Amino acid sequence: MFPIVHYYANGYIFSRVSPLMALGGLFPDLASGMGVQRDAAHQMGDGLYRYCLSQRPQALDFARGVLSHGINPHGMDHYADESWPGCQKGWCFEEGKRWMEPLAKASHLPENLVWWKSHNFIEIGFELLIDEEQPEIKTKILNALADRSAMEQACGVIGDYCGVDPALAEKIFLRTPDIFALQQTTPFTLAEKQAVAFALRHDVKDADVPAMARLLTDIREDLRPRYHDFLGQALTLVKENLQAYTG
Repeated sequence: MFPIVHYYANGYIFSRVSPLMALGGLFPDLASGMGVQRDAAHQMGDGLYRYCLSQRPQALDFARGVLSHGINPHGMDHYADESWPGCQKGWCFEEGKRWMEPLAKASHLPENLVWWKSHNFIEIGFELLIDEEQPEIKTKILNALADRSAMEQACGVIGDYCGVDPALAEKIFLRTPDIFALQQTTPFTLAEKQAVAFALRHDVKDADVPAMARLLTDIREDLRPRYHDFLGQALTLVKENLQAYTG
């Protein structure tokens, strides 16, 4: 899932979202830019929590944000990406199958990337819907990124636990609004961000941004009557899975 959804999830799971927890919720999707392998970042929650418990108890909220995002133990991305009953993978991958053909036409991505990106477009549909529901989340994430105490604690943990230069970690955190369209969250701005990512990561430089924006609008409307059903079920499971970490 994308940042607004993860912030929303933390509010449900922990009944509050501190700036440090918000940064933890961002970290797994930013980790590769810091030199931490994506899958490792999505699976480090328990170890990171135990490290913070013994070495940096003031930073436990950062670990909680990572835990709720990740896949092991089962956080939000486990159910969205990895496994959901009756699905080949997670729920968003299953939903994405129906949109693969129009996404391929709009994005010009190679065939081997289309299923992965179709699941991202489902996640963006959730991002748009939660933003409609709670538009203030964007500002809260931006405020967390501007919170010097939270940023120093988060980057200190990443530095010690992951062996990352804290200055690099901060630099990547501060790119979050550019990567995820947090100042203005619309189908068009999110399509623009995806086109930039396609060019940088996959050398695909001719993605049709208006067509992708129309596709995201269609996906959002298709999800609208159903998105709370999946979120409710998944977040109930995540909350149960993370009871030991709530503090």
